[in-house]
Amino acid sequence: MLGVDEYNRLLAKKYNQLTKQWLTPVEIFKPHYSEAVAKYVLHRYMIEDYGKGYPLKVYELGGGSGTHAAGFLSYIKKNAPEVFANMVYGSVEISTALAAAQRKCVTTAMQTVGEEHASDKGKKCIKKSNPVTKIPYERVPYKVMVRDAIDRHGWGDTNPDPCFVVALEVLDNLPHDKVVFLKDEWMETRVFDTGNEGNDHYQELLDPVSDPLISRAMNAVGVGDSMDNSSFSHHFSAKTVLDYLASVINAVTGTPNTIYLPTGCLELLETLHKCRPNHRLIAADFDSLPGVQMPGTNAPLVATQSTGGKTKDLDSYLKQPGSADVFFPTDFEHLRILDLCARREGVVIENEDLLMDFRAPSHVVTTKAFMEKWADLDSTKTRSGYNPLAQDFANTKFFLSG
Repeated sequence: MLGVDEYNRLLAKKYNQLTKQWLTPVEIFKPHYSEAVAKYVLHRYMIEDYGKGYPLKVYELGGGSGTHAAGFLSYIKKNAPEVFANMVYGSVEISTALAAAQRKCVTTAMQTVGEEHASDKGKKCIKKSNPVTKIPYERVPYKVMVRDAIDRHGWGDTNPDPCFVVALEVLDNLPHDKVVFLKDEWMETRVFDTGNEGNDHYQELLDPVSDPLISRAMNAVGVGDSMDNSSFSHHFSAKTVLDYLASVINAVTGTPNTIYLPTGCLELLETLHKCRPNHRLIAADFDSLPGVQMPGTNAPLVATQSTGGKTKDLDSYLKQPGSADVFFPTDFEHLRILDLCARREGVVIENEDLLMDFRAPSHVVTTKAFMEKWADLDSTKTRSGYNPLAQDFANTKFFLSG
């Protein structure tokens, strides 16, 4: 590939061949994106868990068509077969159709492991002459669990064993709650069905905040007077900056301040810390989104997609329900705070020996920084020096928990 122009042309061609589907970095850069994540996980596992006798255990949330799982497992099998032999990889997928696609994708990948291998640095992938070792599906360390990852009951009993949780482009699709500062009070938003046809089929209703999950999210990120400052006094005051700014905006313009809270993310983190208290989370997502037409902090991008990947942005999530996609940007600094709050709300294990000693602070890094450290960039570099794996999707970041 010559450079950025040819890359963009090839990407546009891929979209033109689609019916209706969003291409994620995992799909565009397969298998290199997934191999970088696998290399990072394997590195941490060998340092933190291998010597203690724990097998590698990975949970992937919202695995799409299975591309990431296939690339991840292939990398581990080729580069650490002794780890692969005992590892467990579970996909938590809410869609029955996607669960079936994931099984098919991973099975196919495991049948072909050995036909190609990841290149040594500076070389292209080459064909291997040795026979392919085919692995029956029942022997692949992979299973799909069709359920909602947020639901605590689906995880079963609390398991203190160390594990990794991978969430790639998941946070942007999780539920958010809209709160509005109106007449010196924070209001929560409920959407109700009017029974009418057309664009007024759904409408919003504002009530004073009473939902416990919304209140926890507000307290965590510093929205609202009722915040408990004992944990985050160095970040916020009792009368938060956001409240103050909202009151000023209202006084001057009469426009209410609107914030979209990542309540689904907080609930997911609370579930993970309750059910898998020694997990390490690898989450990649967008920290900003172009073309957002809705007002408000952390407002979503609402878009419809037609054949060939052509999109149309909308100015409300109440329009075209069921046919429009809703994407939220991730505030990664808020994500760090939410993770800390969820961890403190997690289960208390009576036997202190079961607690892992790897609890380092979480890190937020750009995708470019992550790929420069963990990816084989020679395999994705163009002749002009442009490297889309590191340089495209500049509005994405990785969250790496301790």
